Amino acid sequence: MDIELTLQVSDWLYQEADLLDQGRFQDWLKLMDPDVHYYAPVRQNLYQNSLDSEMRIFEENLRTLTLRVERLYTEFAWAESPPSRTRHNITNIRVRSEADGVVAAQSNFIFVRSRGEDAASDVLSGQREDTLRRTADGFMLLERRIVLDQSVLAVKNVAFFL
Repeated sequence: MDIELTLQVSDWLYQEADLLDQGRFQDWLKLMDPDVHYYAPVRQNLYQNSLDSEMRIFEENLRTLTLRVERLYTEFAWAESPPSRTRHNITNIRVRSEADGVVAAQSNFIFVRSRGEDAASDVLSGQREDTLRRTADGFMLLERRIVLDQSVLAVKNVAFFL
């Protein structure tokens, strides 16, 4: 295990979470590789840990992520009016491999979102499988596969990033 690499990846993941929690979505986009693939497969209840191979809760690339972020800065982002307060808790970070400047990492997360004056919060948990590309400016997110623990999302919208 390369402790230095694990610390670098951990620091990157924590900084990314902080950008999202601060609502700095344009800065967050700068962490995306031009070829980013960001998706969450649908969990099935047929077998333990079964995922649908074709259905997605969402599936994004840099163009669609950019459109979503740009929309947040317009008067038409009704799902985020007022803006959500979020907390991304990233844990159990494991660097799986590194080859040719590409790092595979896995982490667990708990995501909490509070809205307006609502007493209830949205809570999602799961695992993220990330592929990071090392560049002269640091890591860039090349792929994120988000495996949610929930098979049914009890949230009003998916106007957030995990």
